[in-house]
Amino acid sequence: MDIDKTMIFVSMIILVGVLGIAGISSGEFGLPDMSSDLKIPQINAGTNTNNDAYFEYCYRMGYEC
Repeated sequence: MDIDKTMIFVSMIILVGVLGIAGISSGEFGLPDMSSDLKIPQINAGTNTNNDAYFEYCYRMGYEC
């Protein structure tokens, strides 16, 4: 009975290995190219920090702050 449980895990490991190799070789789930000319773009959020959000919230909600 123990050999049956062990073989289930062994067959799962083999299945995951075969499917992993097939997936990587198909090109769908490949590793990214790690070249030296890889540039990370600068991202500017473009947020406006000139206003006071607390008082703007109070004004729009009609509260006295």
